[in-house]
Amino acid sequence: MMMMKNNNHPNETYLAEWLAGTISDAQLKLMVNKSDYSAYIQLRDSIGSLQLSDPNMEENYSKIREKIDLEKKHKRSGEFYLLPSFSVAAAILVLLGLFHLLAFSNSENTGIGTKSSMKLPDNSTVTLNAQSALDYPTLFKYNRKIKLSGEAFFDVEKGSTFCVETENGTIEVLGTKFNVLSRDGFFEVICYEGRVKVDAGDKTIFLDKGHGVSFNDNKLEKVNESNNLQPLWISGESSFRNVPFHVLIEQLKSHYDYSIEFPKTLSDIKFSGTFSNSNLEMALRSICLPLNLQYNITKDGTIIISE
Repeated sequence: MMMMKNNNHPNETYLAEWLAGTISDAQLKLMVNKSDYSAYIQLRDSIGSLQLSDPNMEENYSKIREKIDLEKKHKRSGEFYLLPSFSVAAAILVLLGLFHLLAFSNSENTGIGTKSSMKLPDNSTVTLNAQSALDYPTLFKYNRKIKLSGEAFFDVEKGSTFCVETENGTIEVLGTKFNVLSRDGFFEVICYEGRVKVDAGDKTIFLDKGHGVSFNDNKLEKVNESNNLQPLWISGESSFRNVPFHVLIEQLKSHYDYSIEFPKTLSDIKFSGTFSNSNLEMALRSICLPLNLQYNITKDGTIIISE
């Protein structure tokens, strides 16, 4: 059993930066004393062996306080025992002001008509489509979980479970490439490489390369993808397969800053096809002509679609 000295000046900033990956092991070793360095290594190993979930501060605080009080009984001569359990690790994190690093404190957002690519701390890459947002924890390598609103394409590095949560469903992978669209009650996942697990409602689906699935009003529909290496929207063209009209319009609005009106009777009709993300007139023709619809753009910038 290992002991860690209870210093009067804990190296909180060093530990936070080290766990976040901005300070190397060698650098940390020069910044703290030998006993602290050994304790930090054990703390990291304890955290790394866990699949951490979102911190529920109210629920965890009372449990952590109970554990701290218990540890105080073992305290002697300014020292306490560091046990390899999650509750102790969590208590140490709170004492060092680090517990917030496990929360979803990092965000990336895109506006109308814009895309954004980024590399996550585990070297996975994400490309966000227009009007989309994701959140992830600072200590992402210990908690590979993302919250997504909108649409994104993921190229995931192999490692521990990588989870994407949306309001319409959840995707779990180990290392793969996949696209997620979650908007206006519609949920679609397409696998471009490897294998993904999709949970939506009471259904669990496993997808291999070239296969996808969509959920709308709790109805499941299989989607077959061509041999594309990535979704078409990344190169400037949005593609749809049997998508409800109201979802199609929300996707159109994410690329063009216009108010769009259409009859409610069109809301649930299905559309398959593509539209341009950079030419509004061409996009509207691509949508309206196959469905025998008309459109008009008013002087105040409103698009009116009619039968």
